[in-house]
Amino acid sequence: LNGHWTFAFDDDDIGLQQGWISAPPSTRTRRILVPFCFQSALSGIEDTGFHDVVWYWERAEISTHWFSRRILLNFGAVDYSCDVWVNGRHAGSHVGGHSS
Repeated sequence: LNGHWTFAFDDDDIGLQQGWISAPPSTRTRRILVPFCFQSALSGIEDTGFHDVVWYWERAEISTHWFSRRILLNFGAVDYSCDVWVNGRHAGSHVGGHSS
């Protein structure tokens, strides 16, 4: 899933309340190059400030031949706490440092 994603800082932690799960807000969004973190110049953002909550959105098309199969999303790295939503449904979460 490397590539350009839609991205937003959520410094006020309002994303869940405002329904960002379904769609990014009409303002506040930028493009970020994944797999780089927003602090990196390579991400296209290069913001070294503290941002406790951030959001990423990306669209992925799944072949109809895969609809009856289990699909695994693998994130090579996330921050300390992460929630993943797929099609508006909570798909999983992770809290903690390094783990395998």
